[in-house]
Amino acid sequence: MAHPTHIGFRCDFETERRGHEPPGEELIDWLDEALERRGVRILEFDTTDYSYAFDIATARHVFVGMLGHVEGDQWLLFVESVLARWKKLLGISDTAEHIVIIDTIIAVLRSDPRIRDVRLYLHADDWNRGVALPR
Repeated sequence: MAHPTHIGFRCDFETERRGHEPPGEELIDWLDEALERRGVRILEFDTTDYSYAFDIATARHVFVGMLGHVEGDQWLLFVESVLARWKKLLGISDTAEHIVIIDTIIAVLRSDPRIRDVRLYLHADDWNRGVALPR
């Protein structure tokens, strides 16, 4: 069964750039701390011109993610598997851990009154078309 990889939301965190950093420094720091309290770790993050790219881990698997400001109060966050195809062919799966990470992120986002209108998408194409999963 397919599970969401992309999360769109609106929030009241700062959207201004600080020097060469993309918008969202306060948001990524808050997210990092909130996830760690729930057992999900952002191992490290880097910046691009427009977003924060990060590795995020459970006890058994590492995933890649990105948090980016879209416009106004809109943000997009995604977490995707990087498990090699050959491992999947051998029956190794990271799906359960991926679901844990996504569910944890959703719970963290929904727990803060500054964040609203959390929407889930199966793929980037769904987000681009505005086709969210039912709530």
